[in-house]
This record gives sequence, C-alpha cells and structure tokens, in this order.
Amino acid sequence: MKNNIIMVEQGSPEWFAQRLGRITASNFGALMTLPRSKKDREAGLISETARTYLIKKVSEILTGMSKEFTTQSMEWGSETEDEARKIYELENMVEVKQIGFAILESNPIVGGSPDGLVGDDGIIEIKCPDSNTFTGYLLGDSIVKGYMAQIQGNLWILDRSWYDFIVYDPRVIREDLRIHIMRVNRDDEYISKIAQAVDRALIHYGSMLNQLGLSFDDILNVKYQA
Repeated sequence: MKNNIIMVEQGSPEWFAQRLGRITASNFGALMTLPRSKKDREAGLISETARTYLIKKVSEILTGMSKEFTTQSMEWGSETEDEARKIYELENMVEVKQIGFAILESNPIVGGSPDGLVGDDGIIEIKCPDSNTFTGYLLGDSIVKGYMAQIQGNLWILDRSWYDFIVYDPRVIREDLRIHIMRVNRDDEYISKIAQAVDRALIHYGSMLNQLGLSFDDILNVKYQA
C-alpha cells in the first residue's frame, strides 16, 4: 500500500476483498438520506436506506462474500472505459494514473475507487451509459446530480481539488460528440455533510457489529499485498 492507496486491479477478487465490510464512496448518497420523521432525525437515527446498506456490509463480514453483481450495461461500460480514458488523455495532454482502492487516512473503514488520478489535484470518473441516457446528457440532462456524493466523497478521501466526470459512447456516429466532460470542483461544505453522514452511520454500524460479537477489526483483518 502506498500512502492510502492499495494497488489492486479494480474488479479483481483482491479488489472485492478490500471492499468487504468497508463503507465506500459510491454509497455515500445512501448514508446521506435522512429518516422521514423529525423525531428520528433529532435522535440521530439513520434512514431505512442507510440501514439497508449497513446490513449489507455486516453480511459481507459474516460471509466473507460480496453481493456485488454485474449487468450487461456494466460489462459494456467496463469494455469501453479504457478507450474513453485514452481519448481523455490525448485531448487534455495528461496522463491518467489508474489506482485500486483508496482508504480515508483518518478512518480505514472508509474508502473509494475512482477511475483514475490526474497530476496532484485531479480525479476522473468514466461512465459509458446506454445511448439514450448519453443523448440526454448531451441535451442538458444533469450528468453529476446522482453522483455528487460519490464525486465529493472521493475528493475527500484522496484530498484532491477537482473531478472530471466523463461520459462516453463510441456508437455515436459523429466523433466530436462521442465524449462529454464535466469539471466538478471540490465543495468543502458538501464534504462536511458527507463526513457527518459517515460518522453517524459508523456509530450505528459499530452497534450492529457489537450485537453479533464483531468489531471493525474484523474488517481490517483483510490481507493485502503492498
């Protein structure tokens, strides 16, 4: 492990092993949802959405297995991601460094897996959606709204300042319309809300583990090769 980055191949068994039981940036949005009732919110309780996610994490520790699944659209995205990365590098005259799993230095139970790092300050995320979704993005549909917690979360974990969110569809006939990039800058106010949500979730997560005679140490016992 170099600094807070574990260099495993994303999608590999070793990568899934590192994610077992850990709270990941791709699910920060679930943790930021609040209980419906004011009473529960004031009591510091978590939403059913957050609780469902934490139960999934506890299940991973109990079984040593992840319930992550692959869909046809995910396979398509994986196949075309490298092509999009190369185009991004050429168009922006930069080198993208691919990484495995990054851990929040202040808490090793929290981490994320962005698609690449640029220089000392940047991160990229590549999405290769179906053509209808991609066309909607070109016509002005919000690209990052549903991913903002993940974007700002990875900026928090890796302590970086900007994020290029890339959408790509090689099926588009016009080459100049195949790739669309949106720059998102670090938002410390938003990151503060993520940190609060994660801290709140960790309290409940720890309580769930204690009920079963487990602890966060059971997550950190996952072995990795530096």
